[in-house]
This record gives sequence, C-alpha cells and structure tokens, in this order.
Amino acid sequence: MKNTHLNIDSVCELLGIQKLTKRVLLFLIEHNTHKDHSFSVVDISSGLSTPKSSIYDALDELIEKSLVIEYAEGK
Repeated sequence: MKNTHLNIDSVCELLGIQKLTKRVLLFLIEHNTHKDHSFSVVDISSGLSTPKSSIYDALDELIEKSLVIEYAEGK
C-alpha cells in the first residue's frame, strides 16, 4: 500500500496557502485547547507579532478555503 500521509507543509502547498496564512493556521491549531475556543485578530496578531491587517488577509484566505470559520460576537 502506498503511503498517503501528508504533512502540513504538503497540504498547504497543495492548497496554495501563502507563508503567513500557514503561520496563522498553525497558530490556531497549536493554541486550540478547547473545541469551542475562538481567537480574535488581536490574539493572533499578538501571538505572531504580525500586523492586524496581515492577519485579516491570512484569515480571509483560510475562510475562503473553508479551513476556519468566521465568528463575530455582537459585532
């Protein structure tokens, strides 16, 4: 049987995910301690020491590819 195991780098490459977007995805995966936990753009921006505008762009890409869900509580 052929090995079909893919690592995150391979998956991101197959999906055409940019470098920063991959960093955001990994941040969300690594820091997700609860099933219902959500992160704000400020949380991600602070955690990655990256401007919020760049985080918004990365999240737009992840939302477009259905890898994350956008949730706005009261906003």
